Parts: sequence; structure tokens; C-alpha cells
Amino acid sequence: MRTRWIALLAAFAVMVSLALPHGAAAQSSPPSQAGTIVSGSVPPDGGFGLIVYGGGTYSQLVTASGCPAARAVFWVTQGGTFLVYVPTTAVGAVNAGFQAAFPNDSIPANTALIGRCTPAAESGIDGLVTVGPSCGPVAMPQQGGALLPCPDKPYQATLVFLDSQGREQARVTTGTDGRYRVTLAAGRYTVLPLNPPGQQFPRASTTEATVTSGSFTTVNVSYDSGIRTAQ
Repeated sequence: MRTRWIALLAAFAVMVSLALPHGAAAQSSPPSQAGTIVSGSVPPDGGFGLIVYGGGTYSQLVTASGCPAARAVFWVTQGGTFLVYVPTTAVGAVNAGFQAAFPNDSIPANTALIGRCTPAAESGIDGLVTVGPSCGPVAMPQQGGALLPCPDKPYQATLVFLDSQGREQARVTTGTDGRYRVTLAAGRYTVLPLNPPGQQFPRASTTEATVTSGSFTTVNVSYDSGIRTAQ
């Protein structure tokens, strides 16, 4: 990664020397190119892109890149120094150099930059699947004549995840430890635990869950084994 980054900076320096002999200097540009990227592109998958911006505001730059503002980062060179612009940062010092180079929210035409659309944070549902009771009244251990609780155990099951329209978005089979993790986009889901084929038990109820962007929602599923303990 470090070697790739150094190579990218070297390529960018060459690009800047060809396109902008004086770093981030302004050049004339047709009005139709304002607010657009006139050369290059910003990869959507987290890669770095060498671009030439047709000029305009900071927000127009983000829009032209096609990257969500929450994931966009841009660099420009000036006097051999790279200045960064992070649209969503709350730390003023981060963008200070960039804003000093381009005051009044105005970037000149034909400005060469590096753009990056950082990878989106994963989101989805995870949790633990168990089954219980795991023993009946005969097998249940006793101590001093009292029946002890029979703990639930991890269970290997298949879970289906339906979106708000009832369409299957994913299915996963838990590990032998009963744990699972599935990546899903933000939204409302129904977690549907499947019964073993042709069997009434073990069985579990469906659960509703909401996934928010950039985080995992925990949904633990409890299967009823069908074993009935003494009351």
C-alpha cells in the first residue's frame, strides 16, 4: 500500500507539472465545464483518482466526483505541499490549508487534484442462535433433591433475511458455536429462522430488526427444542 501511495503521488506530481505549472493556479475554462470533472475520475471502490476539476465550489467538486460527501477526500498540491479537503470534518485545522489556497469557496478552473471515495463502512446483523431446553426432567441433573436448570446450547441453524417488501436479501447458516454475521444495507428486515426439514422442532419465531448505516444490529435467536421440563 505504501509503495502504491508513493507511486500515485509521483504520478500526480507529473500530472500537475503538465496541467498546472504553478500548482493550483487558475486557468480559463469554458463555462460549461464549471462544476464538472474534465479529466480523470474518482473510483467508487476506495481507490485514488487523478482528476482535473473544471472549477466551482467545494460542494460542486464533491457532487462531480460522484462520491457521497461523508466518504469524500481530496488533495491538491501547492508549492510541493499536499493540502487536504475533507467535506464532513468538524476540525477546522484539517481543511485550513486547502481553504487558504481556494478562499471564498471557489476553486479555479482546471485545478488538478487527487480524489478518493473512502470505502463505505459495513452494516448488517449479527448475533447468537441457541436452542433449549437441552434436556428433559429425567436427564436433568439433581442436587439435594432439587432440579437444576437445563441451559440453552448454541445451535447451528439457517436464518433468512427478508427486506420490508418480503424479498430475500440473504441467508446464513450459523457456525457450531451458534454465531452468525451477515452484511446488509441499512433498512428494516425480518429475520426468519428455518426449522429442520420435515420437523416441527426445534423452531423459533421471526424477529424484526432495523439496520443503520455503518453498524451491525445484534439479533439473538432462541429455538424451542420441544423438550418439556418438569414443572
